Amino acid sequence: MASFECTKTDLQNISSSDGKAKTDSPSGGVIYRDRPASWSWTSFLLTGLVVVFLGTFLVLPLIVVFAEAFRQGGRVYLAAISDP
Repeated sequence: MASFECTKTDLQNISSSDGKAKTDSPSGGVIYRDRPASWSWTSFLLTGLVVVFLGTFLVLPLIVVFAEAFRQGGRVYLAAISDP
C-alpha cells in the first residue's frame, strides 16, 4: 500500500508558481505568513454581515417554526405527533 507521508525533502522539491523551490525559510520548508496582530474595520464589517445573514436566514425561520408549533401549547403539539 502507498505511503502518504510528507518529508522535508518533499517540501523542498515542491515548486511555486514562478518555478522556484520554496526554500526561503530558515527551516527549508514552506513559508507561512503570520496573521495580522489586530482586526481591521473590514474584518469586523464582514463578520457582522455574516452574523446578520445567518441570524436572518437560519435562526429566525427556526424560531418562527417552533413558535407556530407550540402556539396552542405543548399538549396539542404532542397530540398532533402521536395521533396523525
